[in-house]
Order: sequence, then C-alpha cells, then structure tokens
Amino acid sequence: MPKSKAPKLIAPTPVENAAINRAIARDPDTYEVTATDAPKLRRFRGPQAAPRKVSVTVRLAPQTIAYFRALGSGWQTQLDAVLAQWVHRRQK
Repeated sequence: MPKSKAPKLIAPTPVENAAINRAIARDPDTYEVTATDAPKLRRFRGPQAAPRKVSVTVRLAPQTIAYFRALGSGWQTQLDAVLAQWVHRRQK
C-alpha cells in the first residue's frame, strides 16, 4: 500500500497548548464557539482550480426534487449521478 503524503499531526505538548490558549484569550477578535453558534457558521470553500461542474437552472417535477432532497446531504450530487448514468446508457 502506498504511503500517505499527508503530514502527520503532531499534537502540542501541555505547555504549548497552554501558551496557545493564553494567546487566544488575549485576542480580542476571537471567541469561544458554542453549540448555538455552530449552526450559524457559514462554511467557505475557495474557488476550484478547474471547475468540474456548470451551474444551471432547470425545472423539475416537485416529486422528483422531494425524492432527492429526502436523501439528505449530497442530494444534488446523487441527482447528477443519475443523469450521468442515463446519458451514458443513451450514448451506447
């Protein structure tokens, strides 16, 4: 099995961790995230190096959207996979 190129995580020592926490406490721009804050945070993903998908607007039947949304997170990716499979079958 090939070795992972990802760097290994080296956890800070208790002394280093205490110094980090003191620096955080002195920083006026930081705060402790609570359980009520977490859902409000917005995830940010930078621009893709080479976009693989194209943003489009398409009208679909409500029951189709309801079905895929009921699949939960990643429903758009699953819808894309179903459409890609259909296209693949038609191209044969």
